[in-house]
Amino acid sequence: MTTRPDSNLSEVINETSVRYYALLDKLCDNINTCLEISENKLHVTELISHSSSLATEVRLFVEERKNVYIPYLQELSEKSRTGHDCANCSGNCDMQHTLRLIEFAASLKKVQNTSAYIQQEFDALYNEEMDSIVLWLKNAADLMVILLDALSVQEESSLIPAIQYAQKNINAHS
Repeated sequence: MTTRPDSNLSEVINETSVRYYALLDKLCDNINTCLEISENKLHVTELISHSSSLATEVRLFVEERKNVYIPYLQELSEKSRTGHDCANCSGNCDMQHTLRLIEFAASLKKVQNTSAYIQQEFDALYNEEMDSIVLWLKNAADLMVILLDALSVQEESSLIPAIQYAQKNINAHS
């Protein structure tokens, strides 16, 4: 979905949360459940390790989005909606708008790189004789990469422009 830069930031946040963050969170739950169920069955420790690492890293990414960035974005949306003007602030703005936008974009690239690496490791270790649980874990890693790629498109085409518009709208320069 591509939105106009003046789209309601709050709507874009909610859509991104439902379409991507919630799905990634659920996929991490499923990977962890699969690992727990198959703990004694899997003999491919590298795949177990990769699956666990992937679920952990993506879970941390989603938690960071939910606990750090979404509250900031909601506050930014409210400031934009109410006509706040940072130019009238006392100069002690602690929101660090520019830094947050840079960190926001960088954190997605980091988790995408990790998931792509783990997907490559799965591909290298995979063989047709592996059991269905290992195949499911490989498919989950593939799905994770697809979801993160789609999230990247969503954030770059909709969320980041909406953030930039809201920042510009409130004269945020810090």
